[in-house]
Amino acid sequence: MISLELLFEKQMKLDNYIGNNLKNKEDIFLDKSLALIVELGELANEVRSFKYWSRKTPSPKPMILEEYVDTLHFLLSIGIEVGFNDVKVCFTSPKEDNLTRLFLNANMLINIFISKPTKEVYSDIWGVMEKIRIALDLTDEEIFEGYIRKNNINYQRQKEGY
Repeated sequence: MISLELLFEKQMKLDNYIGNNLKNKEDIFLDKSLALIVELGELANEVRSFKYWSRKTPSPKPMILEEYVDTLHFLLSIGIEVGFNDVKVCFTSPKEDNLTRLFLNANMLINIFISKPTKEVYSDIWGVMEKIRIALDLTDEEIFEGYIRKNNINYQRQKEGY
C-alpha cells in the first residue's frame, strides 16, 4: 500500500485552500461523508460488478482509476476532519475478489464511521479500499499519480469557481 503520509499532507493543504474560500460553513464532516458515499457509488457504477442484468463490460481502467482516486480524496478528507490523519492500515485478511461484497462492506463501514467516528473503523475502511484496489488491479503508482493529477485539477477548479 502506498504511504498515506504524503497523501494526507496534500489533502490537508487542499482542504485548507478550499476552507479559506468557504462562506460560513460550520460542520462539513457530514457533507464530506455523503460525498465519500457518492464517490464510492460512482466507482461501483463504473466497475459494474453488481449489474447482473447487464452484459456491458466495466468502464476503461483510466475511468475506474479516476473514480477510485475521487473516493480517496474524500476518505482522506474525513480522516483529517476528525484528526485521524495518522491512520495505520492493517491488511491481514485474505484477498477478496467479490467486488459487490467489498463495495457493500465499505459503505457499511462508512455509515458506522459517520455515526461514531473511531480510528479502528476508519482503519477498517482503508483496509477495504485496499482490497478494492487489489481486486481492480490498480497499482500503488497508478493511485499515487492519479491522486496527484486529480489534486491539481481540484486546485484549478477552485480557482475557476467550481
